[in-house]
Amino acid sequence: MFDKRHKNYRQCGFSYVETVMALVVGSIVTAMAIPASQGILQKIRSNGDAREVSGSIALAKLRAAAAFTHARVYADRDAKTIQLQIWDRSGGGAWVTEGPVQSLASGVSFGYGSLTTPPANTQASLSQAPTCQTDAETNANSAGTITGTSCVIFNSRGTPVDNTGTATGNYALYVTDLSSIYGVTVSATGVVRTWRTDIRAANWARR
Repeated sequence: MFDKRHKNYRQCGFSYVETVMALVVGSIVTAMAIPASQGILQKIRSNGDAREVSGSIALAKLRAAAAFTHARVYADRDAKTIQLQIWDRSGGGAWVTEGPVQSLASGVSFGYGSLTTPPANTQASLSQAPTCQTDAETNANSAGTITGTSCVIFNSRGTPVDNTGTATGNYALYVTDLSSIYGVTVSATGVVRTWRTDIRAANWARR
């Protein structure tokens, strides 16, 4: 004989206990997924910023040769921004910003944590590019003193040069999301390369 009580039970849907259990399980799954999603999002942001830095350096190299003057990528590490600047020889000489000022993504900053080893066959020692020069310091070929900045400079032949105008292969800019570190290095011949490593150990890999 058909059990009417069984039929009525099936028609009433989920019980209170079943609903609560489903909510608990759903909450646990969501809580586990959020950190993973945030980590992936941070990696996407920092990777995008590294590509932005790389593109800006490559553009500075091209603009220096095209305008037959010096060009530089000006990184404000404190403000977390980068900008392209062209050396205007007129009126005694001055650095002029060309294009927009680009900001790093939320959660990304300039730095390389506690690492001390640079990518293979790049810098002699791990460091951000040298401090940027003022207009007067550029005219005098003296070292830069603008606090909290780093600059990558190219001459009119598209060669990376230091503050004295001497070719150098020691330029690099590093950004981190406190999990990964991305480095953009420039060889003495002007080749721009992008690298990545985990922040815990310097296992640099080309991107």
